[in-house]
Amino acid sequence: MDGYPIESDPGARPTLLELARSAFQHRLARLALVVLVVVSLVPLPVVADALLRPVFLIVFGGELLVRWLWWRARPVALGAVQIAAVAADVVAFISFLPIDALVGHEQAQLLALLRLTRLLMLLRFARALALDIYAIVTRREQLHQFGLVTGAVLFLAFVSAAILTHLAIPHDVDDPSSFIEQLWWSFRQVESPDNLVRTPRVNLVVLGLSLGLTITGVFVISFVIGIGTNVVDQVVAAERRRALSYRGHTLVSGPVHGSEILIREYVRIYAKNRQIPSPERLFTWLKHSNPLRTAKQFPRVALLGRRDEPPPFLWEPLMRWVAYREGDPAEPSSLDRVAAARAKRAILLAREELVHEADAVSIATLAAFRAQNTEAHVFVEVTDSDSVPLVKQVGGKGTFALDMPRLLGMLMCQHLLTPGMQRLYHDLLTADGSELYTHVYVDEHERAALRRQAGTVTSVSFDALARFALARHGVHLIGVMLGEREASRAASGVVLVEGLVPWLNPQVVDPSDAATLGALGARPGVVPLANLRGIIGFAETYLPLQAVGADVARGAWSGLAEEAPADAAIDALRAATTFQHPETRHVAMIGASDALPSMLRELARYVPGVEVTLFVSQRGGERVPLTRRLEQLGVGFDALDPVPGTDGRSFTLERGGRITIYSHDGPDLSGFAARVLARIPPVEAAVFLSEPDGVERDARVAMRILRFARLLEEGKVPRGATLHVLAEFLSVDKGARIQGHLDARSCGFADPSCMRLTLVSTDTIKNYFMVHSAFVPGVVDLYEMLLEERGQEIVRLTFTPPAQGTSTTTIRSLQRALAPTGVIPFAVEMADERLFLAPPASYPLTVADIRGVYAISDQTYANRLQQRA
Repeated sequence: MDGYPIESDPGARPTLLELARSAFQHRLARLALVVLVVVSLVPLPVVADALLRPVFLIVFGGELLVRWLWWRARPVALGAVQIAAVAADVVAFISFLPIDALVGHEQAQLLALLRLTRLLMLLRFARALALDIYAIVTRREQLHQFGLVTGAVLFLAFVSAAILTHLAIPHDVDDPSSFIEQLWWSFRQVESPDNLVRTPRVNLVVLGLSLGLTITGVFVISFVIGIGTNVVDQVVAAERRRALSYRGHTLVSGPVHGSEILIREYVRIYAKNRQIPSPERLFTWLKHSNPLRTAKQFPRVALLGRRDEPPPFLWEPLMRWVAYREGDPAEPSSLDRVAAARAKRAILLAREELVHEADAVSIATLAAFRAQNTEAHVFVEVTDSDSVPLVKQVGGKGTFALDMPRLLGMLMCQHLLTPGMQRLYHDLLTADGSELYTHVYVDEHERAALRRQAGTVTSVSFDALARFALARHGVHLIGVMLGEREASRAASGVVLVEGLVPWLNPQVVDPSDAATLGALGARPGVVPLANLRGIIGFAETYLPLQAVGADVARGAWSGLAEEAPADAAIDALRAATTFQHPETRHVAMIGASDALPSMLRELARYVPGVEVTLFVSQRGGERVPLTRRLEQLGVGFDALDPVPGTDGRSFTLERGGRITIYSHDGPDLSGFAARVLARIPPVEAAVFLSEPDGVERDARVAMRILRFARLLEEGKVPRGATLHVLAEFLSVDKGARIQGHLDARSCGFADPSCMRLTLVSTDTIKNYFMVHSAFVPGVVDLYEMLLEERGQEIVRLTFTPPAQGTSTTTIRSLQRALAPTGVIPFAVEMADERLFLAPPASYPLTVADIRGVYAISDQTYANRLQQRA
């Protein structure tokens, strides 16, 4: 499948020898061999031994033969330890042969010793651990410690034995004059406190020696325990430096200790797609999935970081197959430890603390990874948009630069202009709800079926495909993938999406994409089967979309019964749905984050003529100077210009907008903003951004919001009819604590609905987005298309329940109602703020409770609803 990770290498077909070796190397096979060795050493009845002996011969003989053939095919020099291990295995195999009669019963002890060589086979299965322990124990410092303890014990025992022998003091030994017995008695006093003399009514010399040796023994044992603990710590450290045996896994490199959300969400969405489905979808799962392959419910993930200790969240149950290795990601030896050459995908996280050098370090890591692995998909987090071309140049094919500041800015803009986006994106980007998946036709049987179908049917209505997907599998199709050439997999198993053209909302063709889509045979509402390479849709897991893809390839969509013509109820739904342009014309922005340039650019495009007032602090600037940050806004400010100061400086934006920038050198930026805002018309939105230079960024944002709210209560900030407060936090949980301190009526608004607070955790969204990007082929480009003002995006349509009509409706009825306007509904918002994302086709929705409809559309087409209204 192409939607979630597969821990295998579907490249070149393995040979029979490779399959046999892989089978014997499997964890379950090794466990079975250990069990057989143990059973062979247990005294069994003659009949049972006779029955099991052929099994032992076949299994252990086959394993030995495979190892020999593998060595013959790839001859390598064997060390002394390896030669000894092979010899022991050969002797152990001979012990399974029926040689009792040949040797004779008088050599029973020889036969027993021969059988005991099977114990050495157990040692081979723990060879790596045994070699680590041997290497650690035989180090010079460890030998010195063991020698010191041993010498001290022997010396004390010798001194005690010499005293007792020469004085010939009688005590609990058979022969007081025997030096050997006295030496053994003295050693036993050191070895265990239980050997202390039973009563103090003995010779004082004996009592003193026994007591002294026993107390010394306690310290010696403690010292030995300390040495053992040190050895165990070194064994654990050696294990963390051992190369992983993973294949087809996911590699995450960078500041992984601070990426708990990313790792946990990746494991959750993987487990969600691998779990056995509910009974109604069990047949579909058995038909389209490989139960043996999907039985691996936990992903193989390798983390590569710079700290010695692994992240503490790895001890959670879901993280059992997440392994950590320490090292420099740009060093080949470190990449070897995480099996980078065999990885299926890699996520390279940016080290934001390096500021300007963060992208340089990421590109160096990318170059080192590509030197070992040219097939894997690599997702590189960049902090500067100018680095995107360099990342693609160094990484080549299959490399995706995740320009997170740009994406987060576009997300912030949508949260500012569209109500309810916080809940919607939480469901879309996490494993809690439905997600955006793609199914690319890379399997030959599906491509062949499409070719046969295209020979008789040149095109198909997208509405027919969407209706079939929703009715049969509960999938909301929102687009397709087209291409001149058929898609394929790389040798690592990843799906190659280069050259494919995503077509979101095939109900319409955007003018900017008309030439590209037209060359592929696309027309509004019509999908060319000859160039169909994949489908795009919202689903609970990848499995339903995979089933839709298979059914579409074989033409099963044509068997769906026709729908009844649209009736008055459908027309009433269309009339009840309208699109409202964003009413946010005046915006105040307090603070400056990395997402600000992108957010400002998209805001100017979405809202022509917008008036933005930006307030930035002149304090800080250690990470990025203020003049450089203002230059990055792209509004015409030069880094050599003086800062705007308290008088402000205005610049023009796209589509007739304007931004006025003020800078302040005091501690209270909100108070300064209030004094400036008192001189201009009221704003409809106030945006509080998280400044990267802050030590406690969330605390600073919260303090600014509370100060701004206090100024609203005191009437020092002009108020309009409504106010939307958008706050950027690293942790929404920290920001949520201020919600109880913001009261709309106290701030002077007529109704609580007039003041709305939206908290956005850009750090959490960033991690969710990176997980989804690595999990679903081609989703990076899809979300960029949905977030940009150009082309199709996610819009919220206002729904006014009709006075007359049916009491309930369905998402399919809404789709039929809005299809003529080029809009694809996929989610419904209710009066109690519940959100139904990608509901089933027949799920009843109470019409009177519907307040909003989320859809894939463009403002140009959504305007048709506004004009009609």
